[in-house]
Amino acid sequence: MLLRTTRSVLDAAPDGRSLLTPPERRRAEAFDDASAREDFVAAHHLARLAVAGLADCDPTEVELVQTCPTCGGPHGRPRVVGREGVRVSWSHAGGAVAAVAATGPCGIDVEPRGAPLDPVLLPQVLTPRERARVGTAAVPEDEFLRLWMRKEALVKATGRTLDAVLGWDVSRVRGGRLRPRGPGSAASGPGGERWEAAEQRTATHACLLLTRPGTVVDWA
Repeated sequence: MLLRTTRSVLDAAPDGRSLLTPPERRRAEAFDDASAREDFVAAHHLARLAVAGLADCDPTEVELVQTCPTCGGPHGRPRVVGREGVRVSWSHAGGAVAAVAATGPCGIDVEPRGAPLDPVLLPQVLTPRERARVGTAAVPEDEFLRLWMRKEALVKATGRTLDAVLGWDVSRVRGGRLRPRGPGSAASGPGGERWEAAEQRTATHACLLLTRPGTVVDWA
């Protein structure tokens, strides 16, 4: 199970906040909404459990750092201090969280289900081929969410900006492998750029994980 509820994570780890670094705690306290703050804490705690499982260490030994390459702030693509071979990704949304650690690039995204489609937004974030898939899907809202999560997960896995990834076509999945196409996606390179795609849905949320083929993965 990739998806966890925030409440289940915090109930199992009432001291989860104690593992956070000072920058993480400051970011958590900056949330005005208590639920959003709990989501943040639960996701960062879960990320440490995932890294600990992969690296065979105690969660207290896991230090996560985020540094924005643009502004230098404590956000952006995460790094596991002292464990160069380990990558980590996490996501949280409206009471649901997920985290993964891997021996290669990885990206995970969690989104709430049930939002109506915005016809103005679709051409801004989807390619023509992707919009056609949404239009012919049995449940257009679910298909849009699937495509959107692929793009969000690619941002985290590749380190590219969302603006860059929005132009990629992510509608092609064969045998559980995603092959994005578009400027900078490396699809035209040797063998193309393929990703193992795993998806999970509940009544309220959806989660999508992308990893490179052959990657060792662990999640909490």
